[in-house]
Amino acid sequence: MIDWGATGSMIGGLAAWAGVGAVVYAAHRAANTIDGFRKEKLLERRLETADEILTLAYRIKRNMAAVRSPMTHGYELENADEILKEQEWYRSLPEERQRRARQGQATRIRLKQYDSDWDMIFDVMPKARAYFGEIVEAQLQALWQQVTSVNVSAEMYATDNRQDQEFSTRIEQDIWDMGMGKPERNPVGVSIEEAISNLERELLPILRDPTL
Repeated sequence: MIDWGATGSMIGGLAAWAGVGAVVYAAHRAANTIDGFRKEKLLERRLETADEILTLAYRIKRNMAAVRSPMTHGYELENADEILKEQEWYRSLPEERQRRARQGQATRIRLKQYDSDWDMIFDVMPKARAYFGEIVEAQLQALWQQVTSVNVSAEMYATDNRQDQEFSTRIEQDIWDMGMGKPERNPVGVSIEEAISNLERELLPILRDPTL
């Protein structure tokens, strides 16, 4: 005789286990789906950030070339004079020192035109460190240091008494690209090139293969 009661209990138990298995399977697939989605989003963010960093670096190189161009137009010096003549210290300078002050101020005005890009260096630094580590962050800091060097040297140019020729030369090399094919005469440009080269070494492989 078939014990239908026992058989029914067994079938019910199997059905219950089947239900548990279905739940476990569904949970496993959901977890895999979520994990895959997260990995995909991470790859997207790394790609976007790598592209953002390199694009910014190239833009900074272009900006700094414009800022440090030895060619200064008359209207730039006129704008610089309009700003400086409000300052008593400037009015008290002899003409030669005023001329240098205008030159330095013209460089600072050029720098000011690209403030949004300089600000972006700091905006992207946290993401650079989070996605790519300290090496990439350090290159962005190096780029910012060159911006600072040009700004500080342009400010000092007006007050430099030119008694220390080596110091005066270094200020002028910061303000203007005076390399003429000699890297030692263009320390700012060399530092920018080195930072970009390091960024390319770290980030270009990722842009070509996001799984790296």
